[in-house]
Amino acid sequence: MGDQDAARRLSPRRWRILSYLAQHGSASTLDVALVCAVSRLTAHRDLVWLQEAGLVRRERAPEDRTHTWWYGITAEGTDVLRRALTASGRPVPLRLGQRPSGM
Repeated sequence: MGDQDAARRLSPRRWRILSYLAQHGSASTLDVALVCAVSRLTAHRDLVWLQEAGLVRRERAPEDRTHTWWYGITAEGTDVLRRALTASGRPVPLRLGQRPSGM
């Protein structure tokens, strides 16, 4: 799915997830569920959609015994978010999407 098409289809909650990942580097499904005040299942569905759209990536730390997936924003996701902020006239953080993620 092209990033223009994905950007048009983003719900407000998915925009919030992208913004959160751009600001905080990485997050688990539980983190996203808590930030968005939704169930883990809903957060998981949103994260999978964002991953399939190429806007986030997911990884699992090999030493993590809980097998938790960690999600982070991709360069494409950062570009989509930056363009949306610019188009709306809102300020773009200088280090958008550049926080260390530990992924």
